[in-house]
Parts: sequence; structure tokens; C-alpha cells
Amino acid sequence: MLSYYFSEKYGESQNEYLDVTHYRYTGALKQKVNKLVAKLSDTINTTDSQYEYIKHYVSRNHNVPLWVLLNTVTFGTLSKMYMFLTQDLQQKISANFDGINESQLEKILSILSKFRNVCAHNERLFSYRVRESIPDLLLHQKLGIAKNGAQYRYGKSDLFAVVISMRYLLPRKDFLVFKGEIVKLLNQFEEKSDAIEQKELLKAMGFPENWKDITRYRKI
Repeated sequence: MLSYYFSEKYGESQNEYLDVTHYRYTGALKQKVNKLVAKLSDTINTTDSQYEYIKHYVSRNHNVPLWVLLNTVTFGTLSKMYMFLTQDLQQKISANFDGINESQLEKILSILSKFRNVCAHNERLFSYRVRESIPDLLLHQKLGIAKNGAQYRYGKSDLFAVVISMRYLLPRKDFLVFKGEIVKLLNQFEEKSDAIEQKELLKAMGFPENWKDITRYRKI
């Protein structure tokens, strides 16, 4: 979607996504946009690129369309690229997901990229917390998640925040598969280990006891 809407507005030339003025190039973002564009440019211009299709487009067409390039970038880079897009493009992308707006999607992608990094580096995931948090969403309210003051106790900066995010981003059938895999893993762990009760494990993961009800409610 990012490549589609960006190319729809600016065209398919690589010069367009390497043009810093096609992003929110203001204030403190200037340095970050420069860094992003430099990284995209390096991917294209590295002669020993590990991606044969990048070499193909460079040698044959002297142009790497954005939809080709995005196959090579990390989720973190994709998250940053969305963050730096102009608001009109962010809105077009976020409109494809029910129940979240462009600024909420920006925060969700940022947090998902941090959890993705924990997985990629084989660090402990189940009790991981990020410093930031996903926005308050309707599912927090519908699940009746308890609060500490004005802050929801679960589903903000913990692993359940990832589950809530996936509920908004994935098609329903895919999310049901995702949820089923989590249930399966929890049940397998409970059968094989007596190190911790499932109730305590869920608490460490940031899962409320009624977390399975997440598919009972509409996102909007």
C-alpha cells in the first residue's frame, strides 16, 4: 500500500522516493529523512547487492521502482518511511484498516518494529515491554481492561499490545489463525512445564484473563 499510494502520487521513478521533499521534511525530521533516503539509495547503488532483482532493475532499467525496493527493507525501515510520509498518504494507507487513523497506525508500526527486533535477535519476548505504548483503542474498552488511573493496565506496551495491533491490521481469518497458534502454544507450555501457572504467565505477557474475547468484539 505504501508503494502503491506513493507511486500513485509521485510516479515510479526512483528519483521520486529519493527526493527528501516528498516526505515531511521539516524541523527535527530533516535529519531522519536524510538518513532514510541515504539508506534507500545505498540499497540501490551497492554493486555487490545480495538481491539479484535489484541488480536486474539497475542494469536493465536504471531504475528501481519503490514496489521492488520495499521487498528488501526491514520492517523498521518501512515503519520509519510511513512515519515520514505526508499526511495525505498516511491517511490513504490507514483508511485500509478499520478502527485506526493515520497517527494511531504510525504509533502501532513503531511499536511492532521494536517487538520484531526482539524476535530477530532471539531475546526474551514474553515479558518484554517498550517505553512507548500503542494508543487507547476501542478494543481496550470493549475488553473491559482495568486501568491504573487513566492508563490501561494491559495491552499498551506489552505483548498483548502486539495482539491488539494484529487484530486491527490482519484480516479476520488470518487473525483467527494467529490467535489459535497462541492458544496452542500456551496449552503446550502448560502441559510440559510446572515452572509457572498459566495465569501468572498471562500476567507477565500483559494478557488479561479474558484475552480470548478479543474476537468477540468489532474493532469499530
